[in-house]
Amino acid sequence: PEVEQPVFDWTVSDEDVKTTEDELAKAEYLFSTGQLDDPHTLTIASTKAQTSVDMLVTLRNKALETYNEIMRMNI
Repeated sequence: PEVEQPVFDWTVSDEDVKTTEDELAKAEYLFSTGQLDDPHTLTIASTKAQTSVDMLVTLRNKALETYNEIMRMNI
């Protein structure tokens, strides 16, 4: 039998956000100790982390809006 693929397997999870935050912390540490050869790595890690958080918050807000809209519907 075929296994059905999840519809929302592309969404951002809190694990993705934690991973990008960990990468940012590592890049910040390497930069502050002078071990980072390319300072652009820090900027990229920071942007990825912020984008992950923004996307997660946006998805959460959209889910809450949808839930509230469903709750307002008359049956």
